[in-house]
Amino acid sequence: MLRLLALALCFAAPVWAQQTAPPPQIVAEQPRPVLRATELDGSIHVDGKLVEPAWNAAPAYTDFRQTDPFEGQPASERTELRILYDRDAIYLGLRMFDSEPGGIRSRLARRDEPIFGADLVEIYMDTYLDRLTGFVFRITPAGAVRDAAWLAPGSGGFGQDNSWDAVWESGATIDSAGWTAELRIPFSQLRYNVGPADTTWGIQVRRDIARRGEIALLAFTPKRLPGGPQAWADLTGLRGLPRTRNLELMPYVTTRGEYLHVAPGDPFRSSSEYRTNVGADLKYSLTSSMRLSATVNPDFGQVEVDPARVNLSANELFFEEKRPFFIEGSDIFQFGRIRTTNSFTFPTFFHSRRIGREPQRRLAGHDYVDSPEEATIAGAAKVTGKTSSGLSIGVLDAVTTRERARFADTSGARGTAPVEPMTNYLVGRVQQNYREGNTTVGTLLTAVNRDLDDPALAELLRRDSYLAGIDFTHSWKQREWSVDGAVARSSVFGTPAAIARTQLSPVHYFQRPDLESDRFDPGRRSLHGTGAQVAVAKNSGKHWLGSATYQGVSPGFEANDVGFHSLTAYHAASSVIGYKEDAPGRILRNYVLAAFNGYNSNSDGDKIQHYYGFLSEGRFLNFWQYNGKAILGRQAYDDRLTRGGPIMLQPAARRLELNLETDERRIYAIRAEYSFFSDDAGSRGGEYELDFNVRPTPALRLSFSPQFERERRATQYITQVDDAAATSTYGRRYVFGELLYRELSLETRVDWTFSPKLSLQMFLQPLVATGSYSNFRSLSRPRTRDFDRFSQSDGTLVRTEDSGYAAFIPPGSVIAFGDPDFHERAVLGNAVVRWEYRPGSALFFVWQQRRFAEGPAGDFELGRDVSGLFRAAPENVFAIKATYWFGR
Repeated sequence: MLRLLALALCFAAPVWAQQTAPPPQIVAEQPRPVLRATELDGSIHVDGKLVEPAWNAAPAYTDFRQTDPFEGQPASERTELRILYDRDAIYLGLRMFDSEPGGIRSRLARRDEPIFGADLVEIYMDTYLDRLTGFVFRITPAGAVRDAAWLAPGSGGFGQDNSWDAVWESGATIDSAGWTAELRIPFSQLRYNVGPADTTWGIQVRRDIARRGEIALLAFTPKRLPGGPQAWADLTGLRGLPRTRNLELMPYVTTRGEYLHVAPGDPFRSSSEYRTNVGADLKYSLTSSMRLSATVNPDFGQVEVDPARVNLSANELFFEEKRPFFIEGSDIFQFGRIRTTNSFTFPTFFHSRRIGREPQRRLAGHDYVDSPEEATIAGAAKVTGKTSSGLSIGVLDAVTTRERARFADTSGARGTAPVEPMTNYLVGRVQQNYREGNTTVGTLLTAVNRDLDDPALAELLRRDSYLAGIDFTHSWKQREWSVDGAVARSSVFGTPAAIARTQLSPVHYFQRPDLESDRFDPGRRSLHGTGAQVAVAKNSGKHWLGSATYQGVSPGFEANDVGFHSLTAYHAASSVIGYKEDAPGRILRNYVLAAFNGYNSNSDGDKIQHYYGFLSEGRFLNFWQYNGKAILGRQAYDDRLTRGGPIMLQPAARRLELNLETDERRIYAIRAEYSFFSDDAGSRGGEYELDFNVRPTPALRLSFSPQFERERRATQYITQVDDAAATSTYGRRYVFGELLYRELSLETRVDWTFSPKLSLQMFLQPLVATGSYSNFRSLSRPRTRDFDRFSQSDGTLVRTEDSGYAAFIPPGSVIAFGDPDFHERAVLGNAVVRWEYRPGSALFFVWQQRRFAEGPAGDFELGRDVSGLFRAAPENVFAIKATYWFGR
């Protein structure tokens, strides 16, 4: 891979050498533009042609300036923006002149799909005029659209949330003068405050000219200053906006067929099963700025499957939320998010995938078990919005039903047992903005309450879980500087057995025999903890950036009932200082150089991480991009490796990451990634990934991402066994081995957009993962890397009749453990055809397939394993979902 990167750099070098130095930069800050909307006289047919006389009555706004490639200079092509409105909607008409109409790059994509290398315009509107949040609408010359919610730092999150979908109309057309776009956005789809006089919104317009790599803005902001809503233009003249009380109803019906691989004699499942489901989503505008959303019996059959992953840790894996009801508007519930270079992940206080999760009780000891794949969401509702005084409100409540599993034995015994209780989830979020959004203070409250009338579930699950937190952001000097902070307190309650399981879980490990800060108490009926963080940052400037962050989580903190975190009992400090250059030079258009470091300790004061790092990223004049990162970790301790046992010494380690991307505007684009790590104990590994993106036509995009990982872990946990003779390790043996791990996967994606309303999306991921263990040993002393070793060559390790191992440890201990080698094969596939047959209404045709199998344990052979992937028996699911939108 390093040779590939070097070859790519050598190939690109002549291109860079041909570039000439750009003209001098003009980066003076501009006053905030003021635009005025014109009341519509007549009607507009939204077809993208701008032929109606009403457009001529609106003034044209044309002062667009570049941010790239020549910052501050006038746009190379003229752009005209006109704005109209009536009682129902706001209209935007744009004329993009182009001196080379044949050079316009027009690409189709399904709704909200990222588009690279295409001409486009994006309209940003801050309808609350809070200088923090907004809405985004995008259109390309081919008519591909995107809508999103804009989140600025201080609003609870940052970035753009593509899950927000509105019902709006658009059109675009190419002609001899360039191209035009027309948008009609109903006021019922937006949220805003209505005052006694004219309403003012924030607005920004961006135009991309792909062949030149040009980005031009209506409200120009130099790169040395932070962009976002605080820098957008003012849109005035909006008189008499409606105080909407809009009602939207979207019923759905789903027909589903499952073709499964069923075990012989299974009395519950057949190889072919069919079912029909109905439900509905509702949205009601309580005011023009507050909205109620509700769902009854939601269906998520069109959602893409989660990718296959292998978990070698004791903690659960994190998967992103993909269900439309929960991701839409989720930004308002974000709490305590800050940018940090710390390698520890601060808790996610609200993770909506906990709602409707897989039942947590596993029935064992039966020949056949039929358990639901997820808890049924009986209903969910949320109220979100913002008042004219800058108060943001979000409340979500959801109820999942009691779930039971059926079981049967070959003896003829049958029965049912509860596997998940009825549960209520409540999340409340309030934020108050001050100083035009430069200061915000907010609170978060969450509650999970379970009906645990069954003793088995009461011993397994926490009955009640509560969390309350406060966060803040304070910015100054045009948000160049900021300080952010958050603190949250959690409390969980349940039976002693349920709280004991919490204490013993990998999140806490209270059973650690050498733990001093907190100890396992089997009689506890509750657990309490605190998480806190604070960060000071320089977010923008001509060259210098930086931040310093502290994060801490106490041992008893527990938020996993409706949040997500995998670690507690730590204090983490990190900092970063960076230098950036935005002015193009003779080789690079821009670049960033940064140094960072971190120091983390546990609640006992043991150093568990200490690292230094350096990173660099930039864009070449030919629009190729690179980034690289090098990290040096100092020797420290690991209080998690023994999984509840004593602390161990962690060797010094090194990690290198390299990434190179070709020009994404081209028909063919390639991204190459390489990472390497090693440590002083002999661990060593590398990961190689290539992404090939091809656009044979403007409507078709193919993506192939092969990935191979080969890793030799010198010390991989296997198991722990009681041994009274192991006094130095508190009466238990902690068994480790050297793991050779290999993983090969290929993610394939096909996005075929037949029109802006009709698209096909396909996903296929075959995966092979093998693990082979050797060099078995057990820890002999805490706070060291001293081991008692055993092997077959000297007779201290022998195979047992059940294909496991028995180890003999002087003077007379014998421990037994199973063979840890593994060989997993999986194929996951998904295809979705989406047809928006009328605004807001859609048909989905869905196919899903999955295959799982095992191969020879620990053995990796490319040809055999790839062919074996598709010999596994498939399970197929076909579904058709129809929705119909009632609204205006």
